[in-house]
Amino acid sequence: MLTFYRYKVKKNTAVTDDIFILDLQAISKANRLPAFKPGQWVSVAILNEDGTIWNRRPFSICSSPKRKKKIQLAIKLHADFTHRAQKLRKGDTIGLAGPFGHFVFEPRMHNTVMLAGGIGIAACLS
Repeated sequence: MLTFYRYKVKKNTAVTDDIFILDLQAISKANRLPAFKPGQWVSVAILNEDGTIWNRRPFSICSSPKRKKKIQLAIKLHADFTHRAQKLRKGDTIGLAGPFGHFVFEPRMHNTVMLAGGIGIAACLS
């Protein structure tokens, strides 16, 4: 069973016709995701009006882990979930679980070259 932390939408910004960025902030310090590393992802839960989970999907974190109070997710429109997420507005509450994943840059990887394209760049932005 996943633990979902409650986050408020601070801003929902269209970047292109089919990509938007959600700026999210934890409802409280005690209700914040554990520290994450660049390249990790979270499970995003869109909630029903009664607070239950409507559905959830994984998205890469594109914000810096140094900004602990704020999480940014870059999302490309694809199906029902992303179209509903695109309609989220300032003040709406969603759930985040995680962080997950091992696609992280470690200091010993100083000679590494990473290539990314399209929405896949989100993980590299972090």
